Amino acid sequence: MKIVLLLLIPIFLFSKSLDDVIDIVQNINKAKNHLTHYKSEMENAEASGRLPDPVINGGYFINSVETKLGPQVYKAGINQKIPWIGKLSLEREQMIFQAKTVLSEYYMGINSETAKLITNIFELNYLDKIIVLRNEIAGLDSSILQYGSNLIVDDFTKMNGDFMLLNFTNQSEIIKLQNRVLNLNDELFVKYKVHPDSLSSVLDIIHSMEMPITSDLKSNPELMRNNTISKKLNIVKNRNKKDFYPDFGIGLDYTVVDDPEMNIKDGGRDIFLVTAQVTVPLDFPSREKKLQSTKLAIEKNDLEKESIFDELELSFLKESNNYRTSSDLINLLNSEIGVLKNISQRNQSDLTNGIRQKISSLMDERKIVEKEIMILSTELSINKSKIKMLELTGNFMPNGGYFEDK
Repeated sequence: MKIVLLLLIPIFLFSKSLDDVIDIVQNINKAKNHLTHYKSEMENAEASGRLPDPVINGGYFINSVETKLGPQVYKAGINQKIPWIGKLSLEREQMIFQAKTVLSEYYMGINSETAKLITNIFELNYLDKIIVLRNEIAGLDSSILQYGSNLIVDDFTKMNGDFMLLNFTNQSEIIKLQNRVLNLNDELFVKYKVHPDSLSSVLDIIHSMEMPITSDLKSNPELMRNNTISKKLNIVKNRNKKDFYPDFGIGLDYTVVDDPEMNIKDGGRDIFLVTAQVTVPLDFPSREKKLQSTKLAIEKNDLEKESIFDELELSFLKESNNYRTSSDLINLLNSEIGVLKNISQRNQSDLTNGIRQKISSLMDERKIVEKEIMILSTELSINKSKIKMLELTGNFMPNGGYFEDK
């Protein structure tokens, strides 16, 4: 079964850079859907900002109109509407920034999805280590129970009952951890089409990256999306202002005059007429309300930006605090392990109580392993916090996040 999986799923055999990891995320179906949406919007933008189609008209005089030049028979014309200066270019810019808004959502997704993938790789790495230590505890439990069987019946019965509960709890934890590992591996295989071993170099990449600071939040993709929306709304506002100005039109009419043999000077000549039109914007109240609506949308977007930044800053500070306090916790746990090792060494050297002393020594070892598990769990928490801070500051976006230049 494993061989089949290896054949079906692309395994990357060489060390991966951060860009390689981002490329993996860009190839998942969800990301492709976002990118296709962006391309669709860009096609719409390319088709915008052009002159409207000319209008061709024609007619036949049922009752010919007699003129000096003769009776009019047919009439045809063409008219071209010409919007006020700047309207078309603003419409095009508006559509371009609409597409960029979609692209910014794509970059937001890549940034968060890459952070999730990297977090999963870290979690798998630490879960494997924790499972090893959990199995070590299971081995210690087995030895403790074996030594306990040599105690007198009453003491063994009490110890056995209490200790079996601890042993069951440990076994339960092992099953939960193994289930979590299976789920994470399935997600990597099915969603990302990768094997966890192929991304092991990502651990060193994250460790080598500098810790971000609060000022780096300006590169957050959600804030960048908000800025893009702000630019689009300002373009819409300027476009709405243009509605207060008239549009123009030019045209050419051609009229066919019958009976060119008329004995009248200049008679029988067809008529050419150049026309001009002006659209007079009379409904100022509705135009004013439309403009006011856009101004309110800009104000709302600015308030959202402040709210977004506040939420980002709180999340960043939360992860930063966890990073710092977890480091302190690891130092404390290491100190506890040092104390427990000293106690264990004294117990091992003092064999006066025989079996009881041996059990006590094994219990000390068990406590040490439990502290080591706590250290691993805390280290995982630290790395998750760093990954989250890197995500909040937009470190996992393609091309450095300069999507507005694309």
